[in-house]
Amino acid sequence: MKKLFKLFLWIAGILTGLVVLFIIAAKLFLPVDKIRTMAIEEASAALDREVTIADLDLSFWGGLGVKLVDVTIAGPVGTEHPDLLSAENIDVKLQLLPLISGDYRIDRLIINNPVIIARRAADGNSNFDFPSLDEKVPESAKDAPDEARAVAAVVTFDKLEVTDGYLDYSDEESGTEILVGGLDLETSLELIRENVYQSSGEISIDTLLIIAGDTIPAFSFSLEYRADYDMARSEFLFHESDLGINGLHFDLKGTAGHAAGEQTARFSIYSREIKLADLFELMSPDQLKLLDDYETDGLFSLDLELGYDERKDPSLSYSGSAVVTDIRMTREDIAGRLEIKRALLDFKENNLRMNVEQGSFNGRPLTGMLTVNDFEDPKVNGELAGKLNLAFITPFLPAEDNHRLTGELEFDSKFDGPLSDPAGLRFAGEIKISDGTYQSNLLPEPINQFSLDIFINNSLANVRSLVLNMPGGELSFNGRINNLIPYLMADSADASDVMPAMDGSLKGSLNLGMLSQFLNADDGATLSGRIEIELDLTGSADNMANFKPYGTVAISNAAYNDNTMPEQIRNLNARFDITPDTVKIEKFAVELESSDVSLTGKLTDPFPYLLPLDVVDQAKVKKPYLNFELSSRRLNLDKLFPEAVPGSGENRASVPVDSVTPFILPDIDGRGKFHLDSLVYSKVDFTDINGRVMIKDRKIVCNDVTGKVYTGDISGHTTIDLSDFENPVYQGEFQARQIESNDFVSRFSGFGGFLYGKIDLDGSYNAEGWEPEEFINSLIMNSRLNMKQGKLKTSGAVFELINSLASRLGESFSQEQTIKNAATNLYVKEGKVGIDKLKTRLGDLGDLELDGFYGILDGGLSYHGTILLSQERSKKLLGGLGSFFGSGNTGR
Repeated sequence: MKKLFKLFLWIAGILTGLVVLFIIAAKLFLPVDKIRTMAIEEASAALDREVTIADLDLSFWGGLGVKLVDVTIAGPVGTEHPDLLSAENIDVKLQLLPLISGDYRIDRLIINNPVIIARRAADGNSNFDFPSLDEKVPESAKDAPDEARAVAAVVTFDKLEVTDGYLDYSDEESGTEILVGGLDLETSLELIRENVYQSSGEISIDTLLIIAGDTIPAFSFSLEYRADYDMARSEFLFHESDLGINGLHFDLKGTAGHAAGEQTARFSIYSREIKLADLFELMSPDQLKLLDDYETDGLFSLDLELGYDERKDPSLSYSGSAVVTDIRMTREDIAGRLEIKRALLDFKENNLRMNVEQGSFNGRPLTGMLTVNDFEDPKVNGELAGKLNLAFITPFLPAEDNHRLTGELEFDSKFDGPLSDPAGLRFAGEIKISDGTYQSNLLPEPINQFSLDIFINNSLANVRSLVLNMPGGELSFNGRINNLIPYLMADSADASDVMPAMDGSLKGSLNLGMLSQFLNADDGATLSGRIEIELDLTGSADNMANFKPYGTVAISNAAYNDNTMPEQIRNLNARFDITPDTVKIEKFAVELESSDVSLTGKLTDPFPYLLPLDVVDQAKVKKPYLNFELSSRRLNLDKLFPEAVPGSGENRASVPVDSVTPFILPDIDGRGKFHLDSLVYSKVDFTDINGRVMIKDRKIVCNDVTGKVYTGDISGHTTIDLSDFENPVYQGEFQARQIESNDFVSRFSGFGGFLYGKIDLDGSYNAEGWEPEEFINSLIMNSRLNMKQGKLKTSGAVFELINSLASRLGESFSQEQTIKNAATNLYVKEGKVGIDKLKTRLGDLGDLELDGFYGILDGGLSYHGTILLSQERSKKLLGGLGSFFGSGNTGR
């Protein structure tokens, strides 16, 4: 044993010595500088490019060779292209036997850390075209394609290795960019028979990034292959090879050729079962983000045939199948799991077929079939049926409106037609939902429970039952809606051609308070009460003149509060019986803090004139007509409309902004009568007011108005013209009989407390405008005031003056004097209430004449008067002064 061990040591020592001697001999006899110079000259001449080699050394590891250090190949002469290649070193391994005879033959070429910058300009020129290589092509390859000629020209070695290479390729003409990092290549090439080369080896790329329009996500790539190239037939033959993408492996085999100057190819790609999670690694980050909230498991396999023939149109052909098995998908916020035991996809040019077998969601069955033809203008045909929890749909709804949807969905549908023309897509199916819930910021209240049973197709939505339950009540609908789906799918230009039509029943009982969230919270607006709806609806949106509703709408115990309103609506109750041509107002009663109003009547031809729809042309449909009776126990206009009541006494600074409700009278005609037990207007209490109203073309005419005020009777008529709503016009006539003069004078002249008795008043007026100042300044009133008998009370300076005069007559003057047959013209003009030459008999003292006015807005007073003593009193007063006036004077 010891001798054998020593023998091995001797042999090892001898071999080591031989290797050392070989290295010494190689360094002594190989002309290194000559080889470096020859390599630069040969390479530069062959490529017609500048080639630089910084240093050259011998290498022995892996075989005898020459290592070229810091090698660069420049771009084409006279261009601005960067260097095509730079490498840390190129190790050229030489064949030993030819070397002994002085013949340098390359056995293996190793390129370490190459950096290749390849550029193709928009004009087609590039820095990687080598016209000079064509001269080195063997005769047998002269007619071969470019890639084959390049192989035949440059390959004079058996093996090629590249380690840690980098490629930056950019093509301005096609807008394509390719970046390759971590390129490792180990390949061999040999001539296996005449004109037939065989190549085999491995290629691996750490990072491959392709940018062509949209950026394809970066991925890793590997290929272990064996391929033959027949130069005579211009054909590649790929034996079964292993293709790897991001660690996923596919079997690849096929052929590619250049027969008759035309490119052809056919490849088969087959994958073993791949985990879906691994397959997702091929997706972009944006695509993967869509799956962040999902846990997905399953297997995928592919069997694909690819063909290319430049002579055909289209040149690319393919067919194959894919099988997805054992799919399981869950999401944390969705109760349930989607499972598909098996899904089969068959595809070829312009055709895809998919069949879902043994599918389920949360244990509920799910099946489907889909066929797609003509991918440029896809036409689909399919069936889909199953059961689903609607919570699965929630993540796909718009997030900004906070949608939440649950419920049991059962569906069975069929569809057929082109995707490019949704209106032409034929579909039909049934949908049933039970135990549904839905909430959204778009709704006034969440729907605590809903159910739906509907059949739909292209032209019909037959709602067998729809029931919604909310905290504030219940709403239900059943009926048919034609053209609903086409209308929703049509663009705005075509929507008018497919207007929906309805024939159904709507019932509900809802709390009006649910609408409070849509009111202006800054104004403290609140709404309460209840609305009951029971309507049958028939009609089409394209012919609203034939819209036909039947049924009732009732409002009970409604209340509305708003800080901008002068008074709040404490209680409102109403009931409307509705038919296509009439709305019967069975009841409309509203109670405010100081007032109440009750209205009954009929509104004929309300539809479609009053519908708030753009499709209704009011000029072409009949105008509604209202017959009504209005009554009120108390109507206080001073409280309801303080800004619009001249002299109401309200402090305008304390009145809420826009306290006059912005009510615009609907453009309807009508007639009616009214009775008001009590009416407060401009701080005057009217009672037992009756009258008739005519409404025509926005003119309101009140006729036969009668009532009581200041213990007397009033009557008259008035017209309010709202045809120019920004500038209303008022005009009318009035009569008053036996009203208390002091009350009237005190209220409208500011000169009360002196005139008592019953007066009669006849006159007319006209005015215009909404605002008080505008109204008062435009008001013109002319009237005649008469008093048969009354009394006058004097006080203050007036009483002192008259009493002094009476004392000089040797009489006393009573503060209260009887007056008879008083008369004057009473007028309103330029904001002033005035009397013109009020004349009356002042007891036995004489005749009184009075003129003056009262400013309505500023409260100013300006009155003056004269007392013409009787003849007897005049003589007595003048006494001994008579001779001064003449002996014949009998004047007063």
